[in-house]
Amino acid sequence: MNDSPREIIDLNPANIAPAADVLARAFDDDPMTRYLLPDPKRRAARAPWMHRACLRFALRHGRLQTTPALAGLAVWIPPDGTSMGMWQAVQCGMLLAPFRLGPRTCGRLFHITRLGDRWHKRALPEPHWYLFMLAVDPPYQGQGVGSALLSSGLARADAEGTPVYLETTTEKNVRFYQKHGFDVVFRESIGKASLPFWGMIRKSR
Repeated sequence: MNDSPREIIDLNPANIAPAADVLARAFDDDPMTRYLLPDPKRRAARAPWMHRACLRFALRHGRLQTTPALAGLAVWIPPDGTSMGMWQAVQCGMLLAPFRLGPRTCGRLFHITRLGDRWHKRALPEPHWYLFMLAVDPPYQGQGVGSALLSSGLARADAEGTPVYLETTTEKNVRFYQKHGFDVVFRESIGKASLPFWGMIRKSR
């Protein structure tokens, strides 16, 4: 097997737990994660569970891509995908969120989800691929893993003639995505902390 960190494969469902750990490490300094789980000890303990729930949802309704060494992860929701309604929440275990994450974190998470869904639908109502998450494990950052994961999904969207939508709360990520053809379509802020929230679209090539 080629162990190149830039070889892209589909995630084996058996690797959900280690993939969630990759997301927890990659997003530890992300403004969104710090807003949801500001205490470092609670963040380290609770973030992996939150990411496992998201990945279980994505396994049912999207496509997960990684590398042989789990150097990074891209979570894609296809044009015919679905948002997380009550039944989807039951399937992926999110109804346990108040107990696993705490009521304050859970309230913030669902508030952000509602706002994000509203802005998402307003920004791009036509069918599109949704880049739900893109993360690179810290030891592999700066080696082109993120670009390889992103390019794989963009090539698929271009072959279908479909635009791509994503969100980020990090300004450096905005610049990264702009280099790959995305344009900012809105910038909002969330909560008393004024958490920045960018929505970006890349039209098909």
